[in-house]
Amino acid sequence: EFFMGINLVRWWHLRQAKGDVLEVGCGTGRNFDYYGSAKTVTAVDAAESMVKEARTKVAGKKAITVQHMNAHTLQFPDESFDTIVDTFGLCSYEDPIAVLQEMKRVCRPTGKILLIEHGRGSYDWINNVLDGGACNHAHNWGCIWNRNISDIVVKAGLRIVSTTRLHFGTTYVIEASPNKQTTEIKST
Repeated sequence: EFFMGINLVRWWHLRQAKGDVLEVGCGTGRNFDYYGSAKTVTAVDAAESMVKEARTKVAGKKAITVQHMNAHTLQFPDESFDTIVDTFGLCSYEDPIAVLQEMKRVCRPTGKILLIEHGRGSYDWINNVLDGGACNHAHNWGCIWNRNISDIVVKAGLRIVSTTRLHFGTTYVIEASPNKQTTEIKST
């Protein structure tokens, strides 16, 4: 991540997280340092070992709580959060569309969903490499690295507000809205 500039991407994108923030699939808490503008942060992960590690990183951080929870069935009322964050999680969810629909459900209508994900690239040659190794990678790491992230986001009923793609198009930096109202998509 250091050599690919992922920490800079996290800082750049997650500084948009405002108000009450939900981080889905928080892992070990790599994003916790980037929530300076958030009022509160609720971080969830399905793996108890990840939750345990993430909890060690919240000491001294303002209003961050970590909970053990499955992303497919978020235990929060509708429209509970201003910002929803998921970084590098859509590759590992059994049903990423259902997870995004849960994110949409708990996001306030005026809120935003911030995603940093990896998936299919912008070039056939890189997609051939990803496709060729996808089964082994999924078996070894639980990561399906050749998913079409933009397609998944749209199928979940979210509106893509902006997209930036890096690393031959394999890294997606997306701001999405739970509001289906159509507007022009900004892409870089």
